[in-house]
Amino acid sequence: MASARQWAGVRGDCGVGGEGLWAFCVWNETGGNLRIGWSTANAKLALGTDRFSWGFGGTATKSHAGNFEKFGQTFGKDDAITCCLDLERRAILYFKNGREIPGDAFTFGKELSGEPLFPHVYAKEATFSVSFDGSGGAPPLSGGFKWIAEAGSLLVPHSTRKSGAGPAEVAQDEGGDSGPKFVLTPYGWRTVEQAGGITQEWRTSLDAYVRHFTSSLELEYEAERQAVLEKVQKRSTRQLQDEGLCGEFDPVYGRVTLWADGWRMPYLSEIKFGRAVLLSTTNGGVDLEDPKKTISAEVESIRDGTIILSTPYERLPSTGSGNDLYRVDLGPNIIANKRIDRMLDELQRCLGVDQAANPRDSIQKLNYNANLCGLLLPGAPLADALYADISESSAAAAKWDPLTRAAPNPKADISRAAKEKDIGAEKYTAHSDIHSEKDLNESQQNARDMVLEQRRRFTLVQGPPGTGKTTTAVAIIAGWLKSNRGPVLASAFSNKGCDNVAQQLHALGVKVLRMGLCSAKEPYSLETRLSELGLRRGDKGMKAVFDSVDVICATCIGCGMGPLDSKTFPFIVIDEAAQVIEPAVILPLGKGAVQAVMVGDQCQLPATVLSQEAQSKGLDISMFDRLLSMGMEYTLLTDQYRMHPSISAFPSWRFYRGELKNAVTDADRQLPHGLPFRSPLVFLHVDAIESSGGASKKNEPEADCVAWVVEQVMQHGIRPDNIGVISPYGAQVKLIQRSLPYDAQLAVQVSTVDAFQGSEREVIVFSLVRANRRGDVGFVADWRRLNVALTRAKRLCVVIGNIPTWMQTESALLRDWLGFHQVGKADVRAFRGYNVTALPADVAAKANSLRQDFATKNPAPSKLARAQKAERNVSVAGKKAREITQALEDAIKAHDEVVLKSVISQAKEAGIEKSIIDEAETELESLGASKKLSAAMQSKDPTALVQAIILAKMTGVSEERVQQAEDLMNELVVPSEEHGRSFYAPAPKTETESKAEEAPAPKKKKKSWAGLLNTGPKYAGRNREDDDAEPEPVKAPEPEPAKAP
Repeated sequence: MASARQWAGVRGDCGVGGEGLWAFCVWNETGGNLRIGWSTANAKLALGTDRFSWGFGGTATKSHAGNFEKFGQTFGKDDAITCCLDLERRAILYFKNGREIPGDAFTFGKELSGEPLFPHVYAKEATFSVSFDGSGGAPPLSGGFKWIAEAGSLLVPHSTRKSGAGPAEVAQDEGGDSGPKFVLTPYGWRTVEQAGGITQEWRTSLDAYVRHFTSSLELEYEAERQAVLEKVQKRSTRQLQDEGLCGEFDPVYGRVTLWADGWRMPYLSEIKFGRAVLLSTTNGGVDLEDPKKTISAEVESIRDGTIILSTPYERLPSTGSGNDLYRVDLGPNIIANKRIDRMLDELQRCLGVDQAANPRDSIQKLNYNANLCGLLLPGAPLADALYADISESSAAAAKWDPLTRAAPNPKADISRAAKEKDIGAEKYTAHSDIHSEKDLNESQQNARDMVLEQRRRFTLVQGPPGTGKTTTAVAIIAGWLKSNRGPVLASAFSNKGCDNVAQQLHALGVKVLRMGLCSAKEPYSLETRLSELGLRRGDKGMKAVFDSVDVICATCIGCGMGPLDSKTFPFIVIDEAAQVIEPAVILPLGKGAVQAVMVGDQCQLPATVLSQEAQSKGLDISMFDRLLSMGMEYTLLTDQYRMHPSISAFPSWRFYRGELKNAVTDADRQLPHGLPFRSPLVFLHVDAIESSGGASKKNEPEADCVAWVVEQVMQHGIRPDNIGVISPYGAQVKLIQRSLPYDAQLAVQVSTVDAFQGSEREVIVFSLVRANRRGDVGFVADWRRLNVALTRAKRLCVVIGNIPTWMQTESALLRDWLGFHQVGKADVRAFRGYNVTALPADVAAKANSLRQDFATKNPAPSKLARAQKAERNVSVAGKKAREITQALEDAIKAHDEVVLKSVISQAKEAGIEKSIIDEAETELESLGASKKLSAAMQSKDPTALVQAIILAKMTGVSEERVQQAEDLMNELVVPSEEHGRSFYAPAPKTETESKAEEAPAPKKKKKSWAGLLNTGPKYAGRNREDDDAEPEPVKAPEPEPAKAP
């Protein structure tokens, strides 16, 4: 182990030269600092400081000839680094814990051909061990590499040393006596004075935050890699030969140009601009671990019969034949992972508050990140609240229902830090001539004022479907520019989201540049902006364009692209924020924000995460969602401009606490006359069983029903491009596309739920697919998917499914939907024989019973199903875990709130089965709801009481107790003679007040209090005079007369 004040270098006594692929492995046993690589016999032992050695350090820097550059990932205690030497390609590459760090770290010229290279380690304050033969548990090698101990006759003894060099040359800390002394900490270079700062309080939370996401991202990358390999292996050899591409490589710009070997370009449906791809030879196969066979790249353009790729690798794959043809496969998003990993690394190595206080010096430039001077700066109040308790807050965000989530907490650390006034930015003069903006409604104006008038540092805006999220985001950006605050970074989860923002900004006259996937013809594309300035692509042209615009639009992942590396943006808006995994949203937020706004809706689709293990760690929880669960205040957009009021009633009741208002009327969303439907809401029962379509599901009778509905609405004047078809399964999407009328196949959008988020159509047809006797509906039970699907339609929403399946499934959401919509408000019938008919008698009976319950009992919404509970199994948990489990079960039976609170936290730490903890938390929720109900009954506050009754119903408080509360509520609510509506009865008067003023006793009105908060389905979308009307039953079909023999 090296001393505390010195570096020590050591080189192997045998090296290799000539040919072959060789490797050795180094373990970091204690932390500290390591630099690992290869060197010639004449190199200094200070690895990477001269032209004869190449090293890669734990601070994610590579060095050669004294030049330090950022590369790869950080590594530290318990990490195994495999250092590989490819003498055939003259390249050095690295693996961390068995996973390749993308791209060659170094390549060297022919001048070193035949020169032996030796394993080399340079260390300070570190204990390490080395394996030259793979022993000791070294990760297995891949890509054709062998351990250097197997080189045999190719091994060259270390007979030549630089004169005067001892067996362990020691390098003193750089800087000399005339300047400050520097030390290399696990977080990068620091001055001796600053090195003490790494033990600040925020460091522990920040390290835990980075580790939390690093481990989750590794799991997700592996799941994505496996999915890609499965798809790659399906392409036949004949297909590859027919679709082989010629290739040319420009090593200066890392650009690959591919063109067809035959007369036409092959059809590559998924290969689009910006997608991550794998490039391999057609004969060499695909091997993600071997860069000689497969490299990763990103599609830069597809046009004029060519595909242009950009890659960090320095050589193309080759079989050595000299006339290789290439294949392109959709690959795991290595580039996105690399950008996120680099940002997490910069965050971890950040100097925190010291960075803002101390001047930079030549060595600190290696790890100084000027962008991290804003909201993410470790040690600042907002950042401290953001990084704290990441595992606990992620777990809390995963368990919630939109109607039971706790109210925002103004006293929470995150709320207090977010509403502090922004620290300001340098004076900015906008280039844009902004036209008059759209008129905003009250809730949109409130959101705008929170940012522009109150100047909150961090603002969350929740926008339910159709409420104008993008309009609000654009209004905020225009307001910043009008007040000379800029430049602005506008980001979103998807390319479509970025396009929408760019289009609206351009329409307002804002000078905007759309980076990434954008048609060159768009007025805000890079090509158009360069043309306006008379310049071409390149550093000069890019700088000129950046200087001429006020807003840059890019996806969250796109914010990590090279041209934006040196740009800072004090003002940032992120649209679709609830769809982005948290480590990806750090890319735009890490661009130096002093004021940021996130716009999204946590009640719609979350980020897509393939790995179930990564999901269990909370990778699919967005920062937007997590901050809400931490109690951060937010503003809600309430006026919806999309859906017919009948369509919006259920989502408002179930997902948005009844706060969604209709800015459109029945008259604005009238259906064409003559359609065979009685309502804007239709459920067509199809009596059929699902079938499998490979790994997917399909339902042919439902596809036929979809085609019939599309044909009906087209015949009544609705254009096919105003019709959308949604299905959760890819196999059903393909089946429906083939089933549609010919003139609709190209114009009607048929997509999965995920692809339809953010879109709207006049007519939406939703095929549920699942139909079986088990009530198994798979991932379709996800309430957020159903919310998205049910809120895309403007005039007509047709749901197609099998009612018995959805009546018996654990997910009660569709049951609530059927019960909520009374007869006349939804048309519920069957599809049979290419016609709409009455429901079968048994199905009609179930539907009538459900609707009768909703009409008379006014039930609270059913609880949204959590993840399927695993079987209890504590046999391997040990004695302590079994004791805690027993204590939990006893407390549940005894309804002991105090014990439950205490033991639940112990159970989480002990890793007790999730199903038991869920059951305990459910019981705790019920006990809490019962206490609130008792307090509300005692206070006789009608507002508190009606909320407590709803919560009690949802959490399973006894029916007897709820009935007592409802009886009391009826006593507290009286009719108003003046308005004919319900209002709260006055509080009981004292004896003195009663003598002074005699008032007539208020008349009671039976159970009209549910309408006070518009939370009950009985009152949603109905006229007051209909309150006491009996629901009309669904009629069963008349029996057909018997036919004569």
